[in-house]
Amino acid sequence: MASDLIAIKRHYIDDQLNVPESDNTVGNSKITLTSMWNNIKYGFQNTFRQPKFDFKSPICLLGQLYHIKMSDSVPMTDRQTSTNYIFEKFKNDFTNLLWMTYRKDFIPLLSSDITTDCGWGCMIRSGQMILAQALRIHLFGHRRCDSDIMIHRMIVTWFIDSPDQSLCPFSIHQFVSLGQKLGRRPGDWFGPSSVSFLINTLENGGHENQLLKNICCYVAQDCTIYLQDVLDQCQTINEEENNHNSKEWKSILILVPTRLGTESYNPIYSSTIKDLLSLTCCIGIIGGRPKHSLYFVGFQDDKLIYMDPHYSQRTIDINDPQFSLESYHCNKPRKMPIHLIDPSCTVGFFFRTREDYDDFVEYIEERQQHSTSNGNNNSFQHQYHPIFMLHRGRNIETTTGINKKHDSQKDRILRMRYRMVDSHGNVQNIVNGEDFVLL
Repeated sequence: MASDLIAIKRHYIDDQLNVPESDNTVGNSKITLTSMWNNIKYGFQNTFRQPKFDFKSPICLLGQLYHIKMSDSVPMTDRQTSTNYIFEKFKNDFTNLLWMTYRKDFIPLLSSDITTDCGWGCMIRSGQMILAQALRIHLFGHRRCDSDIMIHRMIVTWFIDSPDQSLCPFSIHQFVSLGQKLGRRPGDWFGPSSVSFLINTLENGGHENQLLKNICCYVAQDCTIYLQDVLDQCQTINEEENNHNSKEWKSILILVPTRLGTESYNPIYSSTIKDLLSLTCCIGIIGGRPKHSLYFVGFQDDKLIYMDPHYSQRTIDINDPQFSLESYHCNKPRKMPIHLIDPSCTVGFFFRTREDYDDFVEYIEERQQHSTSNGNNNSFQHQYHPIFMLHRGRNIETTTGINKKHDSQKDRILRMRYRMVDSHGNVQNIVNGEDFVLL
């Protein structure tokens, strides 16, 4: 019954959207209806599809485990109290994550009359979420609540929908403006690969804010992280020291666009995805299910835990110093079967120190060596199948992407020819590009 009602509403709104946009009234009606429809779907899922979390089975949220055994050292009167303790800890950590969603009624994008990203901006919002998580760790560290409300509010301000680049360097206006330089118009969709390159350019751009001076971003190309390129980018000479061999480490966000299968998701990568999400340096995956962008932040058993940007909210007034932070936090975690995800995605890692980075490199190299040596193992489905490679050197084709003037480079960023790593560690070409249509 409920599904029939949703289908009827979907059909009605589709009919309303198939009208010319020459009249501003019609355009505003389309925006209203699109926003309404997204909130109907979101509200339906909240009401009828709330996932259940059984803490007899471990839950992983960005490298942190939650399990009934966690409470063994805490005095508990009964098992139910113990379960409630673990659930509240998990829910509190989930709620602390920054949640970016569709917004409406913001200042028009560039020279257009577009004042909302409903229907097309969900991958940008997912990209904002993974970037926001990197900034939280950069400023607060792992597993720490954002106790400094002033810095917490500043991070949120950086993402408010405003064309003011100095105050809001990571707003949707900045993403769209950068996309226009690559031939994209306001209202065009982006996939996980192209959003990764936009994040890279925005993060590595010159920022006046001192809190953003000591952080950089690296995007892996062709499913390969070139380790020397990373070191070149995040190690800087300390000019204040007389010893020129003294180097300072800049926190670095590494984004790895990849494809987990050809036409559809290949389940052999499930164990690898969960393995990566178990690392404390992993800050999640932007991707989603077909035609629906999501930000994956953890898993339980064979289901991924995610944050959904498909909820329309009013934009925040940048001129209000006491704006509410409530709309930037989600208190309802959701799950979906891992086999339903779209194969196009980007995995994110963040390294605050050189030690964090070295531990990651050592771990991944060990896993890749293990996957190669056990290539003939009968338990093929449970092997570690690498989705990217490490290379101890530099990429001779390293470019800054956005600064290249050649059309081939522009095409490389926005319609990236994916490469996939097979079970033997060989990089395979994928003919199709970033085929990730978002609604």
